[in-house]
This record gives sequence, structure tokens and C-alpha cells, in this order.
Amino acid sequence: MVNLRFIRFFCTERPYPLKSTKPCYIKHQENLMLNHLLQTNQIIDNDKWVEIRKELRNSEFAFTEHNVDSAIMDLCCDFSNKLAAKNYVEFLRNTNHELNIATIGRYFKILFTSETPLSAEETKAVFELYDKLRAKYPILDTRTTESCILVLSKTSRWKECFDLLEMIQSDGLVGTNAYASIITAAFNNDDAETGWKCLKQLQPRTKLPNFLLESYLNHCTRCATDSKELAIQITKMFEFWSDYDFYPEQEIIEMYMKCLKDTKEWITRKTSIKHNGTCPACGYKLSSLQVSSDDFENLAKSFLYKVLVGNDVYNNTTPKELQEFKKFVDATKPYDVVIDGLNTAYAVKNGKGAHNPARELANVLKTFVAENKKTFIFGRKHMLKWSQREMNYIKQHSYIFLANDTSEDDPFMLYATFTSGMNTFFVSRDLMRRHKFILNDEYLRRTFRHWQLTRQIQPKYIGVPFNKQLVLIHPPAFLPIAQQNRNGDWHIPYNEETSYKELQLTNRPSQWLCFKKIKS
Repeated sequence: MVNLRFIRFFCTERPYPLKSTKPCYIKHQENLMLNHLLQTNQIIDNDKWVEIRKELRNSEFAFTEHNVDSAIMDLCCDFSNKLAAKNYVEFLRNTNHELNIATIGRYFKILFTSETPLSAEETKAVFELYDKLRAKYPILDTRTTESCILVLSKTSRWKECFDLLEMIQSDGLVGTNAYASIITAAFNNDDAETGWKCLKQLQPRTKLPNFLLESYLNHCTRCATDSKELAIQITKMFEFWSDYDFYPEQEIIEMYMKCLKDTKEWITRKTSIKHNGTCPACGYKLSSLQVSSDDFENLAKSFLYKVLVGNDVYNNTTPKELQEFKKFVDATKPYDVVIDGLNTAYAVKNGKGAHNPARELANVLKTFVAENKKTFIFGRKHMLKWSQREMNYIKQHSYIFLANDTSEDDPFMLYATFTSGMNTFFVSRDLMRRHKFILNDEYLRRTFRHWQLTRQIQPKYIGVPFNKQLVLIHPPAFLPIAQQNRNGDWHIPYNEETSYKELQLTNRPSQWLCFKKIKS
């Protein structure tokens, strides 16, 4: 039984580029033999490696016997010549040079990032080096431990990675690739139960590496006994994406698309969902984005406790000011709309003449006045110095509370929004990332993310300079995540770019795939 207790749902991406601790200008010294050979992709034999080591040892960079090997490995990687790096390790082993811990770590990472499986010789070398390393150092540093996890995940001894994870448990900061490599190993070895346990306990809030998602698809195609079982296994990953608001990259979703399409039982089409949530490809209207009343109540209680009962607000305000604010809000709520005054005033600018923040804020307020909305504005006392004509309009048409100039806006604004009920909108360009992450429960964070998507309005001017129009970006009419309808059809959003983007109002996906099941 695999012990999963140490797999935290909090992980952080910690890339370790293979860079030398020496100045980067070593790479640009064309007179160095190694640089010339790497630039020209020449094969380096043992005699040449002897000369290279000697040259670097005697160079102005003053490499020592202890660090020259890792420096050579770094240079090989700087020139994207992994073959040379592997060849150098073979040279060291064949000439009975002892590899230090830094060189071994670099070698392991190089083997992990190689697209091809490990050869029998490489696997043997990994086991020998790893066993010697563990015999000499019963406790490894985090960086080396992760390197060992990465390379062992590509071998038959992949389950030993769990012991290595325990070694760095006290650190609590395990790189996403280290976790992902173990999950990938489980799927590669058709141990789907372990793979899914790890994946669900990981509860990703970062981009899942493509190699993990591809390994799962390969597992499905290997193990499925028929097209029906294949579809069940593939859509299980779709459900996971839906549960965690995950957008796969185009390259990955197209692999999944091809796999289902090849069964001749699915129609798959690229599409763009209309503003009202309708798919042009099949005519299905996606589910609306809603937060249940129970989820909202739990979110509001958790947030208000952490922000207002905790120390978050008192860092920038006084207990007296906070009590005055709460008394004001409790006496005038509920509101239809809550506006972050400063954020809104300075986030929009139409490009006509000098910036007038009071005018910009008043323009936003006018749109809600026209809709007969009860509006609350939170601002700072220095706003009293703004243009009096616009400020008088703002005071006459809204409930406004001005805090000290050192106070933080977001907690006050969110308090007014939460206490007004689940139907209240708030206006701000702020993405609220910090406030989302003070919630230490993944389900609450997801609820906050969905609530934000349903309730946040963002002001924006669009058009050419000096002729811009104010537009309020309202929440989408549909849930912009992977969805399945009653017929078993799926709509999957995906990222065209390779950079990870979190689900939020400003970067809703424009590209979707429609997976429609052919009726038998």
C-alpha cells in the first residue's frame, strides 16, 4: 500500500535551471576548447575530455577538481547538447573519476528531460550512482532529492520516489515536476489507482505538465478493452479538468480529440462559445455560472473571519475606523453594486486630455444610476480634493465611505459585498489573488473563484485614442470550464498559448472543443 500522507495539496513550482555558479560569460569565451566543440556539435572522445578538464582547471576561472565536472555539465546544457553531457558522465565513470553530488544531480535531470526512454546502460548507471549516493548520504538536500525523484520515475524503481518525498516533507515545497513525474510513472506502469490518488491529493493550482497528461492518455489506449471503456477513461480526465477549472494546452487537447475521433463514435469540432453560452457546433447551451447559497454562506463566513477578525485589516487601519465602517454598512446595506472607488477611478481612462479620476468614477456610477441600482462606493479621504462637481454627483447618487489614506481597500469592499448577499455585484479591476489564497481550503478557493466570476464587473474603455467608449465587462453567462451535458457530450476550453493562465474574468478561453457522442 502506497503511503500518500505526505503528498500535500500545497505545492510550488521550483524550476532548477542547469546553470553554473560561475559567471555566465564562460559560455562566450570562444578560445575555450569545450565551447568550440559544443558550438560545432563535434564528437568529443576521452582524450579530448582530458584536455578540456585540464584547460578549465588551468584557466582564469580557476576551477577546482571539485567543481570542474558540474561546470562542464552546465556548459553542455547551456549549448543544449545533452548528448555531450551524457558522454562526459560516461567518460568520468570509465576513467574512475568519482562524481560529486552536484554532477550526479545534473546528470539525473538531463536524463529526465531527454525525450527518449532510458537505455539499459543509462538505467544501470542511474541505479549504481543512486545507490552509492544514498549509501554515502542517508539524508539528501531537497534539490538533489528532487533530481533523484525525476530520474527514478523513468525506471522500474519508480515507487522508491515515495520514500524520497518523505525525505523532503519537512520542507513542504516540492516542485510540481517532482510530483508530476511520480504520477506519470504510475500511469506509465499502468498503476492507475496510485496515479489518480496522487493526482487528486495534489489538487493542482498550477499548470499540469503535458508529459503527465500525455502519459495518462497512453495508459488509456493501452489498457482499454474497447472503445466504450476508452471513452470512460478519457472523460474521467475531462471530469478532473472540470473539478479544478483546468485548461489544457492545444497540443494536449488535440491528442485527446484524435483518440476519441478515431473510435468513430464521437464527432469532435473546434468552436467558440457565443456570449449567451451557446455552442455553434452543436447548438447546446452551456450551464450558467452559479454559486449555491450554502457555498456562498460558507465562503462569506470564512473570508470575513480571516480578513476582519484576523490581522489582515488592522495592518493598515484602526479598530475605530473599522467599527465606523461596519456601522455605516450595516445601517445602509444591502447594496446592488459595490464599487472600489480608487481602483475604478484610476483603472479607466478615455485618453481625452488630463486624467480626471472623479469624472471616470462618476461615469461608471452613472451606468448603475440609470439602472436604478443601489450603489456603495468605498474610497479614501484624499478623494475629497477631487473635482467638486463630479464628487457632488457621486455623493448624491451613492452611499460612500471614505477611509484613511493608509487603509487597504479590498477587505472593506469585499465586506460590503459579502454582507449585502449573494446577488450583489462589485466593480474592480483587481484580480483578488491575495485574498483568494488566504483561504486555506481548496474547495473554498474554488468557490471564491467562481463567486468572483459571477459577481465582478470590470470597467474598461475601448476604441481608438481620443475616441473611446466606457464598457463594463459583466460576468459570463456560462461557466467557462469543461462541461458535460445530460447526453454525455463535452465542451472543453483550452489554451492556445503554452503559458499557464488561471481562470478569471479577463482571460476567459475563446477556443473550445465540442465532443459530441454519436447516437447508436
